[in-house]
Amino acid sequence: IKPATNDDIFVYFNYARNFSEGRFFAIDYRNIPSEGFSSILYMIMLVPFEFFKINPMLGGIILNYIAILGIAYISYKILNNLFPDKIEINFSLSLFFGILIFHSDISGVAGWAFETVYSGLVMMFLIYLIIFFYYS
Repeated sequence: IKPATNDDIFVYFNYARNFSEGRFFAIDYRNIPSEGFSSILYMIMLVPFEFFKINPMLGGIILNYIAILGIAYISYKILNNLFPDKIEINFSLSLFFGILIFHSDISGVAGWAFETVYSGLVMMFLIYLIIFFYYS
């Protein structure tokens, strides 16, 4: 994993640090309320890392890999609903995603530590819900 951040993620880190120290929705120590992030959920997911003094960059990478694994799992569930009799296809897809996680492009996105990966997770989850309710 090669961490490659941009300046936007440090806004999240500041908000998460201030949130963990009781300065809710403040970008700096003066505790002036402001909103400068695009995903409140991602910011809140970073708070425990700041609270326990774990490197927030590492926290972002961990969160992104969780999202990537979630995308792989939901993809498997979608195929399982669409093609329930094709076990070998489902197994092959699982194996493919397992290998893909270690690909340099995927680890590069995870190393970015930004909330972008969670957009893919949300999209896959919505597709799964549509298919699930359509076939049930």
